[in-house]
Amino acid sequence: MITGAVTVDLTVEPELLDTRDRQKLAVLAVCPDGVRVIVDIGRRQFVSQDAAFFLHEHDHRLDIEIHGNDPAAVLRYVQAARVGGWAVGA
Repeated sequence: MITGAVTVDLTVEPELLDTRDRQKLAVLAVCPDGVRVIVDIGRRQFVSQDAAFFLHEHDHRLDIEIHGNDPAAVLRYVQAARVGGWAVGA
C-alpha cells in the first residue's frame, strides 16, 4: 500500500480576526481522500473558529491527527474539529 501525509503548521497563534488558519488549512480541500494530515499546533492553547470549521469540513475523508505540546490543547482541537466550532466543553 502506498499512502501520503501532509503537515499543516498552526504553531503561530493568529491575531484577532486573522485569516492565517484559514489560509493554511485551505490545503485540506486539495488533499486526496484517505491522506493522513498532521496538524501541528505546537504550544497553542486556543482553537480558532476557522481551524474548527476547516478540520470538521474534511474529517470524513481525511485522517486528521493533531500534534501539540499540551494534552488539554490537543483535546480542545479534537473536540472542536469533531463539532465544527470552538465553543466546546462549556
